[in-house]
Amino acid sequence: MVRIAVLSLLFYAGACKTDVVDEKGVNGVLKDQSGLDGCGWIIEVNDNGSLKKYEPYNLSEFDINPEDGMKVRFEYESASEMASICMVGEIIKLNSIEEK
Repeated sequence: MVRIAVLSLLFYAGACKTDVVDEKGVNGVLKDQSGLDGCGWIIEVNDNGSLKKYEPYNLSEFDINPEDGMKVRFEYESASEMASICMVGEIIKLNSIEEK
């Protein structure tokens, strides 16, 4: 249990870095990870050579037809209180998303 708490704190500290942002949000690429157990769509963000992965839990709430490799611009908030079976990235709640 302590190990999980320490890893969570380390992950949270790393998530505080500045993402690749512009005036309308964070720039990223949609990736279809449905081939992995418990996974679906994730968003990858290249932050100065460091690849960050986000797991949006509410992508279906938006009028967007996701395609693997689609460039997007999005705004989000952390959903650290949620857990994921996929476990490839930070779980987020999208506030907005649009094709770039």
